[in-house]
Parts: sequence; structure tokens; C-alpha cells
Amino acid sequence: MKEAVFDPDWYADERYARLEQSRLFEKLWLTAGFLSALKKDGDYFTVAFFGREVVIHLLNGTVRAYFNLCPHRGGAIVTDIAGNTRPVCKYHGWAFREGAALTGLRMAHEFEHDPQRVDDACGRGLTPLAVKVVGPVIFINMDEAPLPIEAQFPPEVLARLERAGKTSTVLHADFDAHYNWKLNMENVKDYMHIYFVHPSTFLDVLPVADASLEADPVTRVKASGRERFARFEEGAPDVRQLSYLVKGLLRTERQWYDDKIKRKLSAYHYENIFLFPNTNFCSVAGRYYMMQQYLPVDAGRFRYRVNLALVEMREKFDVVPTLLSIARAERYVIDEDSVVLERVQRGMASLRGRRWRFTQGDYEVNLMRQMTWLKERVYGE
Repeated sequence: MKEAVFDPDWYADERYARLEQSRLFEKLWLTAGFLSALKKDGDYFTVAFFGREVVIHLLNGTVRAYFNLCPHRGGAIVTDIAGNTRPVCKYHGWAFREGAALTGLRMAHEFEHDPQRVDDACGRGLTPLAVKVVGPVIFINMDEAPLPIEAQFPPEVLARLERAGKTSTVLHADFDAHYNWKLNMENVKDYMHIYFVHPSTFLDVLPVADASLEADPVTRVKASGRERFARFEEGAPDVRQLSYLVKGLLRTERQWYDDKIKRKLSAYHYENIFLFPNTNFCSVAGRYYMMQQYLPVDAGRFRYRVNLALVEMREKFDVVPTLLSIARAERYVIDEDSVVLERVQRGMASLRGRRWRFTQGDYEVNLMRQMTWLKERVYGE
């Protein structure tokens, strides 16, 4: 075992949340959603990080991204989570070509009394963001000079996403989570919690993991003094090490729609593609993909977005009832996590500013690497 890398303040102090906003979320590539959520011209959806809302908009066949803020007086370009519209401010009607430059003013003489200077307003535009599409996933970057996406994600991760191919019908659900977003990202990377938090749900469909628990009895240990464990000695890794692939054999049965879909990933596994900083992409028997996004609000809250997308269809059929049923089952598992993680959050908040000894297991090497990277590259400690 190791002395813990983390500090409780990282999860409860707003100072760390502000550092995460400026040095992490406004610098790295972030998942926005599934490409197939944008089916026809004008379709859009929104995603927010620390309250900064971004519009993902299909305009003239190209996926655009921009902040949902009109440069006039901060009006919204879109007012729903998803829909279809043109990039026109809903407050005073300013229109923006391709989600960028201002190219249309209604009653322009009211905004600029000098008719010779009306065209100068074209310098006022929306703030476009960098966009990359990898396989079925849209990524965005808020930095003015974004790093190459290949510098953030390793080649095997990008290749697996490309291999995932296209998706068809998309369903997404949002709900509020009352704990720090990092707790959820750490939780999905911590395979040991499945044995104790999900013994009759998630564990039940992972036969190898289920058998491992049965084969490993409780180890009795002797009571001892408060010995100190070794520290985790690795320095901050290359950021590409924080995104990686994991898969487990899945207990599954044939489904009525199997012949109607084009599977690109394994029909026998539950695959995770962990996308640092805040996304868990899953393939469930290659039938559908789930993308969990942990969208920070502040130190103690995030918006939990679950995106479900059926893989490409061979023939069209109504999959919405099936996706709704899957969503209900996934929410049940998520609620099992939430009961535990909300208590962890309370514990961390109670220790703000205090020194406290926590311990991490040797199996948590990937979590300790992630924590070390945050400690050195984001928090500057």
C-alpha cells in the first residue's frame, strides 16, 4: 500500500476548482457528445463546464462550436439543451454566419447611427472553438492555441474510437451530482469498487470478476501500530498515460435487434475507453456506446450526462424504447455509486484545511498517476 497522493482540499476547496477550470478544462480537448446527435442542418446541443456553455452546431454540413454568448450584451444564441435553429441571438436578433462572424443586424440604424460605420460591426462575432471528430465522438478545445489532439490521447485510444465507427439514434439524460467530478472519474477507473458497491448489478454481468471475488477469501490481518507506508514516487506522467483502454468479458444474451446493427467492437466484452479528464466511453457488447461526461459546476457539484448511442443500423427500426430501458438500468447503477460518493464528498469537505492520513492500494497506480499529474501540472504543488 501507499500513502495517499491526494489532499481532501482538492475535492472541497473552490481554489482548486478555479485552477481546474483555467489550467485543465480550458486547455485540454474535451468530449462534447456523439456526432450522430446532429442529423440535419441547424441541429445543435449544448454542454457546459463550470457554467461556460458551449453550443455544438451543425451548420452547412460542418460541426461548429462556440460559446453561447452574444457579443452585444451576452444574450443566448440557443435557449434549449438541444434543438434546431440558426445562429441568431434570441435577445436582439444579431445573426452570425457559421457560428462566428456577425453578418446580419435587424434595425441596424438603432445600433449604429452612422450609416458609414455599420459594416464595422462585422468585427463583432461569436467566439468559435476548435473541433475534432474522432470516430463517433465530437471533441472541443477552448484554448486559443489548442495542443494537437495526438499530444493528449495515445494512438491506441484514438484508433479504438475510430474503430468504433458510426452511431445512429442518440439519447442523453442529465442530472445533478452532489460531489466533486473527480470522484466519479476516479470511481470508474477503480475496478475494485464493483465488488462491493455493485454486487448484484454490474458485477453480475462480469463473469470473470464475479468468479475472482468468490475465489479470494477474506485475508485476516493483525492489528498493528500506525506505520507509514511508502510514498508514490513517480513524477507527473505524460498526459497521454491518463487515457487508456480496459475491457472485461461480458455475460450477455442475444438481442432481437442484433441482425439489424453493424457491430465494430467486441460482441463479448464491456470495453472502457477512459478519456482524460472527465469522460468514460463504454462499448457494451458492441451494440451500443455509452458516454458518461462529468461536467463540473463547482467544487462540490457536477452535471452528470449519460449519452447512449446505438451503433450504425443495417435497417432502420425504433430503438428509443430499448435505449430508455438501458438508461433506466444505467441510472440504477449510477445511483449505487452516488450513495457512496456523496458520503465521500462530505468526508472530504469536513477535512478542509486539516492534515489527514489516507491510504491507497497498490492496484491504484493509474489513479495515483492521475492525481500526481493534477498535483504538479494543475495545482502547482
